[in-house]
Amino acid sequence: MIKWLLFAGLTVFILSCGANQESAEKPSPKPEDNRMTKVAEPAYAGFLVLKDTLNIFNECGGGTWMVNCDPEMQLYLTTRYQEISKAPEEEIYVEFRGDKTAGTLAVGEMNFGGSLMVKSVIAFREKRDSDCAGN
Repeated sequence: MIKWLLFAGLTVFILSCGANQESAEKPSPKPEDNRMTKVAEPAYAGFLVLKDTLNIFNECGGGTWMVNCDPEMQLYLTTRYQEISKAPEEEIYVEFRGDKTAGTLAVGEMNFGGSLMVKSVIAFREKRDSDCAGN
């Protein structure tokens, strides 16, 4: 019985030394190596126009983009646009987060600088004279 306890104790000791030795061989990461910096998707400000089946984004400072989004976001954009706009094809001020894909797109008579995949909406309201000031 004593031999068995001695054997079990020795086995536990050896295994624990091996674990310590393994961690001693691999230096722990420096704090600066262990940091993760979350980078926010860029924000885009401008005017949204819903025309027929197209979502058109006229960006502050220039550029016209075709807006793409998932069905849930499309429902949100359409609903909010209809709540705010007073006339068809009215410009509504928006701020989006998402990804742009550059490249000329032609849809019917419309030409776009590319597409904007909307991930989230930051602002959605009536157009003001002060919108896009400085751009």
